[in-house]
Amino acid sequence: MVLGLALVCATLTSATLLMSFAPEGVETAAREGSGSALRQGIYFACVIITLLASRPLIQPSRLVPFPPRMYVLLAFCLLSLTWSATPFVGLRRLGLTFIVIWLMFRIVDGLGYRRAINIMVWTLVGILVANYLAVGTTSAAVHRYGGSDPALGGNWRGIIPHKNDAGPITAVTIVLLSFGMGRLRLGLRLVLIAAAAYFLLRTHSKTSIGLVGVGLFAGWLHYHYNPAYRVLLVPVLLILGAVLVYAGNDYIPSLLSSLDSSEDAFTGRIQIWQTMIGFLKDHPWWGAGFGSFWDAGPISPANIYGRSWVSSVVAQGHNGYLDNWTQLGIFGLVLTVAVFFVVPLTKLLIVRVPARYGAAAVGVLILQLGQNFTESTMLMRDFFGNLILAFIVACVDNMIATTRVPRLPHTGPSPRDGLGEDEHAAHASPAMSPARRHLPSIPAGRS
Repeated sequence: MVLGLALVCATLTSATLLMSFAPEGVETAAREGSGSALRQGIYFACVIITLLASRPLIQPSRLVPFPPRMYVLLAFCLLSLTWSATPFVGLRRLGLTFIVIWLMFRIVDGLGYRRAINIMVWTLVGILVANYLAVGTTSAAVHRYGGSDPALGGNWRGIIPHKNDAGPITAVTIVLLSFGMGRLRLGLRLVLIAAAAYFLLRTHSKTSIGLVGVGLFAGWLHYHYNPAYRVLLVPVLLILGAVLVYAGNDYIPSLLSSLDSSEDAFTGRIQIWQTMIGFLKDHPWWGAGFGSFWDAGPISPANIYGRSWVSSVVAQGHNGYLDNWTQLGIFGLVLTVAVFFVVPLTKLLIVRVPARYGAAAVGVLILQLGQNFTESTMLMRDFFGNLILAFIVACVDNMIATTRVPRLPHTGPSPRDGLGEDEHAAHASPAMSPARRHLPSIPAGRS
């Protein structure tokens, strides 16, 4: 119960930034990371109650819920501060990032992935309902015309500070509901999916509108995935990864440099990206240090390489891959993508997990993978994208740890075997002995 409360509080704080109906200039500052003592206080309170619920004196191992790869990534982020021009700014931002990631892993480890996902879905549904109530009762829930960005006029945001945040949050809600998360009746689930889809359309968040279909399709493919093909999957992924790295290094920078650089081009993102590309041409290997590129004072690299409006207004690169590259260098970028995407997706392909939960995890991971091309969420402090990404990765690890049944080649009429609700509950039961928990299971239908 206490861990569930911590999850709800952290999610609500991350989604709303506690700036639901603030004036546009204030909401932008909150979204871009100017910081909030109240927000930090809430996260600190979540850490305290999570620690108390974890009983660290009885089980000290609960204080270290991360898999080894996450420690390597966070250690690299800390190491990068040694070459940062503003290490204390980066350290403060890394501290908040660590707190959010630690909370998600500790909460999922304590609740189990099923209960944690249910609570997350109910929280997101609550946010959706609050969004509609806000739109129906106050004009502040809709971006006004004549603001700092006229193109935002009329776009819905609800209780969320910006439509570019409302879109991804609503898209995650749709994906989780579509794969049966939250233990809701079918009729209610369909109504909520329709309501979320309409709200997403009214946000006019183009990236989220396009990617929600991609995430749903990816989850559907995983639901029907045949493990017999996994032998072919590894070389395909290796080749694809090599092509992407080559393209990213040789073609993308020149492509971005040749694009229209006006403030209106791709809502100004081209100028922002060209600022980062200019820095990367001089510092491709190690970056500026964690949290030390944007909004880090007069000696911030963004002030040196960016145009006046970019360096004075922007506090994130609106591209998670370029943002991590400029902060952590190429090695840090590869490590970040591996930790948050490559390893979890690979695990979901080679280990047998409950079909619906695996599909939902794949859907959200693919959604976030695409979202980071136009927004920055990976390792971005308490942004909702970073929170939900850490949450899903923690759920995947917990799912694998409590299932531990390797996928078998397809032998039956269904696309692949799945774990039934009762069967998986037996696997996940903490009261079951470890020996019995690892016994092969008898397929009992899809969950």
